[in-house]
Amino acid sequence: MSSKSKIIISCLFLYFLMQAGHIFSQDNTLGSDSLYNDSSYLGQKTPGMKPEIFAPGIISTDANEHSCAFYPDGREFYFTRIINRIPTIMVTKLIEGKWTTPAITSFSGTYNDRLPSISPDGQKLFFESIRPFPTPESKEGHKIWMVERSGSDWGKPQPLDLKFEGRIAGISMSNDGTLYGKGIAKISYVDGHYQNPVMLNSKIIGDYPFIAPDESYILYCSGSQRNITVSFQNENGNWEPPRLLTSEEDSYWIQGFPMVSPDGLYLFFTADHDIYWMDAKVIFDLEPVKIK
Repeated sequence: MSSKSKIIISCLFLYFLMQAGHIFSQDNTLGSDSLYNDSSYLGQKTPGMKPEIFAPGIISTDANEHSCAFYPDGREFYFTRIINRIPTIMVTKLIEGKWTTPAITSFSGTYNDRLPSISPDGQKLFFESIRPFPTPESKEGHKIWMVERSGSDWGKPQPLDLKFEGRIAGISMSNDGTLYGKGIAKISYVDGHYQNPVMLNSKIIGDYPFIAPDESYILYCSGSQRNITVSFQNENGNWEPPRLLTSEEDSYWIQGFPMVSPDGLYLFFTADHDIYWMDAKVIFDLEPVKIK
């Protein structure tokens, strides 16, 4: 064997040795605190126009789960899970190619917390909670609270100063900081204060809204079955007549809580105590879909 051939064989041997070391150095096992995955949406096969349960056994389990939100970069997923009869906000994060096992967020786990919603810039997370207010004279009840981003986590919860009587049933924020809540109502932010809610349209009535970041459409729940409904805002700033996205023929209770992923590709919602998802093109189609 020539010296040149020996050099080539030695190089090939070193190459394969390095590759083997790289492969075996990767942690492809399910750890106690993480779920291996190096892709978006927890590694789930993306759905088409038919609704599918999202991440069965991980997010959607035998427990009762509902209402969810992605952090804008898609690397954190928040949702509500009933634990010992108490609604609790959970989170899983994509860290170094692994989605962490869903765990209770730093600001939840003691009180009745649910309906997470994140601002388009990722700096604020809103949620509904029944917890003691900072001042003794404040009335306890279903109120909207907010935590602000602090590094890779969230700060201390603070109640929102909203001029709204009764339960607001979810909140959603657009790009310019405008909130949308129960009713359906628009809540503008002016000079550091939220203004009185203004109803969008006498025909747009429901709760648990999701506003498109550019305010081009709004999703919400309507009717006795909380069917998911959409209304589009036209170029004149008027809201078009609402139409159903889910069929009234469904025989079980649709809990709603619609949310569109930050990339605009998928519609998430809750039905029969599980979180579902499907292609967001359904929002722009004409016919309502059946969940099952």
